[in-house]
Amino acid sequence: MSVRTFIHFLVSEKIIQNSPFLETKSPKQPVSILLTVPHDKYLNLSRTLKQLAYSKDEKAIRDWTLILILGECGLKASEAANLSWGDVWPELEEPTSETSIAGCLKVTGNNERLVPYNLEIANALNMLKEAREQMGLTTELDDKLFFGYLNVSRKTRTNFLHRHGIKFVIYEVCTEILGVPYNSESLRNHAILRWLAKGIENEKVASLAGYSSLHSLERFLNSREKKKTSMRKIKGKE
Repeated sequence: MSVRTFIHFLVSEKIIQNSPFLETKSPKQPVSILLTVPHDKYLNLSRTLKQLAYSKDEKAIRDWTLILILGECGLKASEAANLSWGDVWPELEEPTSETSIAGCLKVTGNNERLVPYNLEIANALNMLKEAREQMGLTTELDDKLFFGYLNVSRKTRTNFLHRHGIKFVIYEVCTEILGVPYNSESLRNHAILRWLAKGIENEKVASLAGYSSLHSLERFLNSREKKKTSMRKIKGKE
């Protein structure tokens, strides 16, 4: 790949006339294992954090909102870290149910997009905003959503949580509640698989996930087919 890039550079600079690599394709790389949080464990995680959040535990409110944004909206840790209050767009009309769209998140970066969120996430965001204000942290449009701590006692707070901090929080929370150190990618993958399970078109799923190509969905589609095959085998044995 390095040689091919260099040759293409020589062509663009008109040092040579053409590249012998134009028709050469890169060898396929081994497909990485799809890391994901099983849906039952995800529900257990979000319910536990929700109960703690409603007891006004500031850390639980932050963690619950973060888990929902990764596990429902399919954001990367870096994208969640960059979310500001100006990126939270509420719906013009009141949602009619827990699953109806309550607004959308504006995700910036290489693949800027709008990702809808449901009423539960809207409630979590409202609680997060109230928690920040009670902690003396600002909630201006440019301020980041997620705050952090610099010590175990939680007395020293930071105004924002960078992506490495978010990844650490996910490891910590999943290990503590589920006994499994799931990572932020596992939660993002959970969201993408859920979208596919709901019958959302592949193009729309790719757009929501921020993928520029449908090829990025192949491992999710293959994982879904494997699950169907496994279920058929189990039913056949019964």
